Amino acid sequence: MPDILCYSQRLLNPFRGVMNCIRYQSAEAITTDGLNWDIYVSNDALLEDLEIIGHAQTNDVRYGSWSVEKGLRRGPIIPSEDFHQLELMGHVVYEYLLSVHGELPFPFKDNYELWLLDSCQQPLALLNSAIS
Repeated sequence: MPDILCYSQRLLNPFRGVMNCIRYQSAEAITTDGLNWDIYVSNDALLEDLEIIGHAQTNDVRYGSWSVEKGLRRGPIIPSEDFHQLELMGHVVYEYLLSVHGELPFPFKDNYELWLLDSCQQPLALLNSAIS
């Protein structure tokens, strides 16, 4: 089995719900409602062998969207040198999604929390959360 990570993360400030994610290498499937999933693949291989100062970002390619009701609706096919690698990563995430989509929510990854406290040190509101 490939090294696949499934996790949930809260969308905060203000609270907008929970994002559930299935991640494999540079591909991920995400949902905020548990029904409709978007699958993206990023070509992080473009950053290899580059001397980068600061933060560099690559564009995501939409592999497709999926729901039980509609099945997989593929995104546009973008020709590139790394097409087969991107296609493989997207397919691995999609196949795994089919087997675990009913197991939501996944364990939360953002375990560090910043709370607003009242004068008795009791929590009033969750302001932020972080993974590390």
